Amino acid sequence: MQFFETLNVRTAQGRCGLEDVDSVTGLPCTVAGLVARVFGTPVVYSARHRDGGPSRWRKYGTYAPNPTGLAAPFAPLGETKATQCATQGGSDAASDARHVHLFPGQGDFRLTPLLRASGPLRRAAREVLEEVDQVSARHGLPLLAPWLLGATPPSGRDLAKAPPGVMQLAQFGASLAVHRALCERFGTPDAVVGVSFGEIAALTAAGAFEPAEGAEIAWELGRILIGTCPGGLTLLGCGDRAACSLLSRAAAQDTAVACVNDDRETVVSGPVNQLQRVEKAAAGRGVEAVRLRLPFSSHHPALRRQSEEFTQAVRRHPARPTRCMVVSAVARRCYVPGEDLAARLADCLVLPAHVPDAVTLAAAHLLPGQALRLYEAGTGSALSQNARRILAGRPATVHAPLADLGFFSW
Repeated sequence: MQFFETLNVRTAQGRCGLEDVDSVTGLPCTVAGLVARVFGTPVVYSARHRDGGPSRWRKYGTYAPNPTGLAAPFAPLGETKATQCATQGGSDAASDARHVHLFPGQGDFRLTPLLRASGPLRRAAREVLEEVDQVSARHGLPLLAPWLLGATPPSGRDLAKAPPGVMQLAQFGASLAVHRALCERFGTPDAVVGVSFGEIAALTAAGAFEPAEGAEIAWELGRILIGTCPGGLTLLGCGDRAACSLLSRAAAQDTAVACVNDDRETVVSGPVNQLQRVEKAAAGRGVEAVRLRLPFSSHHPALRRQSEEFTQAVRRHPARPTRCMVVSAVARRCYVPGEDLAARLADCLVLPAHVPDAVTLAAAHLLPGQALRLYEAGTGSALSQNARRILAGRPATVHAPLADLGFFSW
């Protein structure tokens, strides 16, 4: 029997307190599940309990409503943040904050910050890339660890000219390396957010896949994108409504919104000739338009066949339960136990991503007095800039570790 003096259940709408709860193990998750169902949003719950000694707080987990309307936990019972930091070398101060790692898509991958890595990041990069190279060797690709971390590393152009899948393996490895270096310093995150291609690394970081499995999935996606997804992607300096207006104005009926980054940025996807018309229409309205340096389209409803092929490829790697909350920008919600992750990852080929929903959801699970810190697990800073705009006015700090000079010089 566990005796709970206070059970706090926090939703996006606020905190509910239940006083003097005496219960067998499981009542906290039952109550949290009911609240999740009533509010229709994920909740985080904790309890002050007595086990024959002084009462203390323990975070028990998080619940989210699943598509059937019932609530299901996506964070198992586990050690507290303070314990994680103590066992993984993080600082005690980190235990007072909720940490979120943001895994970006392919539009802002920069090689130079990874090449100049030192200290814990370089160690993490070597460890991860050696695991990724199991996949590189299997497919006859250049081995990334000696190539990227050797005496004569490639330029970004050299990497772009490499066989299909190499760029995706490099970005997957870089994101996982940043994540590991952050974990070494601050402990495991409370949540990870996956945006588009970044969902593969996010799920791997959360334990759903082993690094070599995640790398194989990343390679499969790169092969499908480059070989069978013609077209391109354009970043527009406007919100999604204005972007849709531009698509209509340009008579670009085969283009679609691919990703809503924030209220000032939207990515559109489609045939190159129609993207050119959209870019011309944007220039006429004073809207900035930048073609992404990616030789494929994505997040487009015409890619259903490619999505089905990718689903089958991912199914060869059965997913494990995740160790922390995983928020998907494409699903626009948290993943729950029993989730068909193969189908959800394949959705990234045909459905748009919505970064504001994902970041807001990840930031909503704060306990009373808890600080919020977000870190971009990538080599660029675009996603962290989006997160700053999305969370403007809220007590949150957002870092782009590889863009913030000196961040990893501990």
